[in-house]
Amino acid sequence: MILSMKALVIKEFTVGEGDKYIALFGDKFGKIDVSAKGAKHYNRGLASGTQLFVYGNFSVKKTRDTYKLLNVEIIKSFHNLRQDITTLSYASFIAEFLNEVTQENSSNKNLLTLTLYTLHELTKHRLSAKLIRFVFEMRAMKYLGYLPNVYSCTNCETDLHYLDKHTRYAFSIEDGGLLCNNCVRDTKKIKLHIGTIYAIRYILNAPLKELYYFDAPKDLIREFCVVSEKYSKFYIDKDFKTLHFINIL
Repeated sequence: MILSMKALVIKEFTVGEGDKYIALFGDKFGKIDVSAKGAKHYNRGLASGTQLFVYGNFSVKKTRDTYKLLNVEIIKSFHNLRQDITTLSYASFIAEFLNEVTQENSSNKNLLTLTLYTLHELTKHRLSAKLIRFVFEMRAMKYLGYLPNVYSCTNCETDLHYLDKHTRYAFSIEDGGLLCNNCVRDTKKIKLHIGTIYAIRYILNAPLKELYYFDAPKDLIREFCVVSEKYSKFYIDKDFKTLHFINIL
């Protein structure tokens, strides 16, 4: 059976002298591992089309539970991600994140579109790569089924659409969202300014093409990054190798 899909290369590794295996995250079939014969040295078309971050139209032959790459038409190579080590490192984290959280036959078009916008944003150097990472993670959590509750109390369901500007609200990682003042009994819960809560709401709901077009004071950005990191780490319990490198940059 011949399959055709738009997909992003999220992992590549060499097998033998000239062959490669790649992991594709596509719009139809989720993540699949594909063999690319001769892609390392002997087939120039496959060599350029099987590099990390390449987004393209892939033609794949499926035989039982194996996939073989037949052809690829590159739509975007994201070559500029390799211009500096910081940008490349954060882009590599996003690829590793996808490789860990996605599965075969489980398409997630929203997550794929989010990733493409995020990789493009990393090449622009308008926002810090660190902030882009945490915006990506927070929005990705929504598409992975871990949407945080930022509109009502996760304990008593009190409506929190309208926030008191003089109040610092608590965010519970374990409960998955905001807590009203009456339900906050643990002083270790993360306290947030309302500006941070509004920023989280924007990041969860903004059109993807407008996701990275915002500005906020440094203290709110710092609060948001803390929440996003702890939230994704709690629900996606993975040891990402790329983060070890990012943390020493």
